Amino acid sequence: MKIDDLKRISLQYKILRLVYIILAFAVFAIFIKLVSYVSEIVYSFALALLINYLFAKPVEFLTKFIRYRMVSVFLIYIFFISFFAIAIAYLIPITVMQMLALKNSLPTLVANFDMFLVTLHEILARYNINMPLEFIDRAKILNYLFSIMPKSTLPSIGSLISIVLSNSVYVIAYIVLTLIFSFYLLVDGKRAWELFLIPFSKRLQCHMKEIKHKLDDRLEAFMLGQFQIASLTASVMLITYVVLNVPFALVLGLVQLLEILPVIGTWTAFVPCLIIVSFTTSVNKGLVAFAVYMFYTQIIRDNFVAPRILGDNLGFHPLAIIISLMVGAKLGGIAGIILALPVLALITSIVDYNLELADLKVSEVAK
Repeated sequence: MKIDDLKRISLQYKILRLVYIILAFAVFAIFIKLVSYVSEIVYSFALALLINYLFAKPVEFLTKFIRYRMVSVFLIYIFFISFFAIAIAYLIPITVMQMLALKNSLPTLVANFDMFLVTLHEILARYNINMPLEFIDRAKILNYLFSIMPKSTLPSIGSLISIVLSNSVYVIAYIVLTLIFSFYLLVDGKRAWELFLIPFSKRLQCHMKEIKHKLDDRLEAFMLGQFQIASLTASVMLITYVVLNVPFALVLGLVQLLEILPVIGTWTAFVPCLIIVSFTTSVNKGLVAFAVYMFYTQIIRDNFVAPRILGDNLGFHPLAIIISLMVGAKLGGIAGIILALPVLALITSIVDYNLELADLKVSEVAK
């Protein structure tokens, strides 16, 4: 075949790729519009899918030793529910006490930060650089910080449960619905997928199975990988804060779990913690925490932990992650953030599969 013909065919497939991408985003927009009418149910089902990917491997492992898959799923659920119940029973009182300690440290934080700004202003003034301080309203900053901190004394576990039960009936209902969805997905998800494919043609079924395979790889890598990485980072920083004798070490360590959101979660979690440690305890402790964090994340995590856990399965460009999270937050708040990456995984899986088909067709034509 002539080179000009190959170039023409290649151009046609590039245009086809662009059309697929545009169609994918159009479908995404239509999907978001439809979801808005039954958003709570869709959110519950989406969370159930994420739980399914998180627990799939433990269930598969346990099923090797237990004949019935339902029993394996039930045991996994009992284990994790019991673990979290015990953890909450022990952690909530400590967390609330440390939150109150952090609240009492806020005036010190604002005062030390104010002194830092004054010192920085004096240093810059020596080089004829003007940094206006008038726009910083210390009183508003302090009032805002107090407004987002707990206002009551340490409650008992019983009072916390009564508050949740009295004010969160719908939330509890959707949590139960999510658990039911995830349970049946883990027990009989494959059969449900096969039933879903029945109305479609054999050719379309093959395409959908391949796309689902790619989606499974991406979401499984995301759920397990980000959870493990965030947990390890939170553990390292919690130990660091405890060694440094930071009075609210547990709270700051739990904040680091925001790293489960790739790209933006890392520094969103750590920077506020670094400021709090530096301006409520001492700058030296803040520098030590910063050094530990940089050493762990830049050398250990990025070079040894993340490649081993994630591999190449996630395959998201950082810019795509940031845009999807921003769009998800704008459209659905916290729920939108939760759904952003699964939807991004679905879109990229569809696009990648169509790109592979297009490349395959070009190769066949070239032969």
